[in-house]
Amino acid sequence: MSHHKPASVSYAALIHVLSALSFAYGIFIMAAGSGSFFFLFWIALALFAEGFLFCMRKKFFTHIPVWIRKACVCVFCLMLGLFLFLEVRIISDFHPAIHEQQDYLIVLGAQVYKDRVSTILKHRLDAAYDYLIENPDTKAIVSGGQGFNEPYPEAEGMAAYLMDRGIAQDRIIKEDKADNTVQNIEYSFRLIDPENDHICIVTNQFHVHRALLLAKKAGAKHLSGIGAPSDPLYLLNNLVRESAALIKDWLIQRI
Repeated sequence: MSHHKPASVSYAALIHVLSALSFAYGIFIMAAGSGSFFFLFWIALALFAEGFLFCMRKKFFTHIPVWIRKACVCVFCLMLGLFLFLEVRIISDFHPAIHEQQDYLIVLGAQVYKDRVSTILKHRLDAAYDYLIENPDTKAIVSGGQGFNEPYPEAEGMAAYLMDRGIAQDRIIKEDKADNTVQNIEYSFRLIDPENDHICIVTNQFHVHRALLLAKKAGAKHLSGIGAPSDPLYLLNNLVRESAALIKDWLIQRI
């Protein structure tokens, strides 16, 4: 008995620490004002872990048949394996190759504020700018509508940012109706010929894999991507959110 108690205490302490970190991370993501409600995942995860520990202490699980407990463990392991598989796929597309000059860049929108674009969107626009400077025949479609917490359509802020940096207005096409990645691609494709044009999706590294899958599903034949960097502090949140989005898109047959 003397050997088991310290181990159980250490196990409980580890759960408390991880729960506190998860809860704090959720509050941090919420305070960042990203426009997403995914911060609730981290708070819910912390509460679930503490609830699990409470049930363990009260020996609640001993009243559940063994086969149900084993089934739950199997489901958890399958979910963990799926999550790790998706993360490998996402990370593998962080730096996709571009083999030739593109006809169009499609820059996916993100949060804008009254006097500036968000950091995550700035990274996308800077990556697009670098490519446009090196490839003067390429045009950019900036895609993004106006969210409930945004003062103007994302496309307006994106176009203004690129023009302020010296990109000619006639090289920028605004798509200002899209509310999500699926619509970004669908509405942008209406402005071009996705079966014949060479198209490059510009977004952040964690987002490239899903964006390319959606674009292929929408009919793009000559497709590549540019993965812009993102703030390392938000990377974990973004990676987990993308895994959830991939599962959702697969379930509703978007990819």
